[in-house]
Amino acid sequence: MPCRPRPGGRTLPGTRVPQGRAVVRGCRPPGHDAELASARARLERCSARLEEELLLLHRWAEGAGLLGGGEAQGSDGRGVVLEVAPGVGGAEAALFAGELFEMYERLAEERGWTFESEGNAGGSQGYTARISSAPGADEDGPFGWLRWEAGVHRVQRIPETEKKDRMQTSAATVVVLPMAEEAELSFAPGEVVMEVSKKSSGPGGQSVNASHQAIRAIHLPTGMSVRCVASQSQFENRKGALEMLRTRLLAKQQSAKHRETSSSRKEQRGTGDRSEKIRTYNFSRDDVIDHRLGKGDARSASDVLFGAGLCALLEEHRLRARAARAADAVELLCARLCPE
Repeated sequence: MPCRPRPGGRTLPGTRVPQGRAVVRGCRPPGHDAELASARARLERCSARLEEELLLLHRWAEGAGLLGGGEAQGSDGRGVVLEVAPGVGGAEAALFAGELFEMYERLAEERGWTFESEGNAGGSQGYTARISSAPGADEDGPFGWLRWEAGVHRVQRIPETEKKDRMQTSAATVVVLPMAEEAELSFAPGEVVMEVSKKSSGPGGQSVNASHQAIRAIHLPTGMSVRCVASQSQFENRKGALEMLRTRLLAKQQSAKHRETSSSRKEQRGTGDRSEKIRTYNFSRDDVIDHRLGKGDARSASDVLFGAGLCALLEEHRLRARAARAADAVELLCARLCPE
């Protein structure tokens, strides 16, 4: 129905009312909604374009050394070396570490990544895996998602072995290292020693015919060693061992160079104490609180640890990181264009 002027409707002094029209309070002209929707769509496109330009500026500033601290934005497309180890809490902490490791394996399967477990014994020894994606992943690579998982994870629940229904608090530590590229760190001849050992062993001659596939790479100058048994191929295990060794050595170098601000392996692992947590999984309330996001963003503990809720939680971190990078780029731009 056409709008009708309200009784007693007035016009402002000096306002001319076109013939055949009335000034109606709250009445929208024809086509107003379509124009508003079109304007909003244009605004969203321009905002997205501006954000992309600011992120490119941020990446350039990182490469030029104008921004410091943390892992560079350009590392987001890389694969990772993932380590999960039990912290304080005994057997319950070891169980929780295994559940976290399985949670990351499900995420890798959901994202279409390659998840290679490194012959994990579990328990107090923890778990290690290499996670990679197809080349050209850009921000959608494993490190672009899993970088937010590094730190101490705390769980509060009643263990299955607890007879008096007492709540126990345990912890596990997660280390996420971006995979180093061969061009970033090369080994001199004789600097790395490769040891070959049997993949399995047992009494009664069970390993008499076992093939020698497990590879241990030892970096002689530092004494650092890694072991790779992910593949049935000795060649692939050699390649994987060198990748892991290169990644850990590069992380150690970056830690020494940026001790206060870098996401080094030692800083990520911490002491494994429950007070250093980045996230708490409380099963009595069935919620997960990420202490970097705040209590207002609680999610279901069962959904995050055993379901598909981790992806949504990490997406929130990614959105906040993009906003922070864009804000840094604006600040840098203002400092260059309008110096004090």
